[in-house]
Amino acid sequence: MASLHNPCLYKLATDERTTVNEATRDTELDATTPMAVLEREHQEVDAGLEYFVAHGIAGAPQLRTALAALRRHIFVEEECLFPMLQDPALRMPLFVMLTEHRDLWRTMDEIDAALDGDGPGDRLQVLGRTLLAQLDRHNSKEEPIIYAHAATALPPEAAASLTEVLETARVPVGWSPGPDD
Repeated sequence: MASLHNPCLYKLATDERTTVNEATRDTELDATTPMAVLEREHQEVDAGLEYFVAHGIAGAPQLRTALAALRRHIFVEEECLFPMLQDPALRMPLFVMLTEHRDLWRTMDEIDAALDGDGPGDRLQVLGRTLLAQLDRHNSKEEPIIYAHAATALPPEAAASLTEVLETARVPVGWSPGPDD
C-alpha cells in the first residue's frame, strides 16, 4: 500500500474480533453496509467495461468512467479496508489482493495509453477483455474471503469510518498500489 496519507484512521484490533475461519457468507449483505457498497462498485465497474467491450470506441466514455471508479475502489481498499483487517489468517489473501491490484493498475495504465494514442481499436478491445477477466478472477476471491470476513469482523466504528471514506474519498495525484513503504 503506497500511502501518501491514510484516509481511514481506524485500525482493527484482531484479538477482539472474528477470525477469518469464522467469517461466513450465509446471508446477503445489507445493501447499506460498506461491504455491499464495495460489491456494488464491482458490479458498476464490470458494467462499464462490458459496455465498452460490446460497443467498441463508442463506449470510451463508459470505459473512462469505469477506470476512474476502479482506481478509487482500489485506493479505498488499500488505504482503508485492508489496514483494518489484521487477522493473521488474512495475511496471504491480502497479499494476493495487493498483487492483483498492481496487475489491474498496469492494465488500466495500458488502456489509458491506448485511449490517448492512435493505436488500433482492436488493442483496446483486447485490453478491455483482459481487464474484465482479471477482475472476474480477483472479485471471485475478494468478495467471499475479504468482504465476508470484514462484514463480520469490523466493529461498528470501523464500518462507519469505511462508509464515510466510501462517500468522500478521492485518489491523490500520484497514488498507485504498491507494497508498504
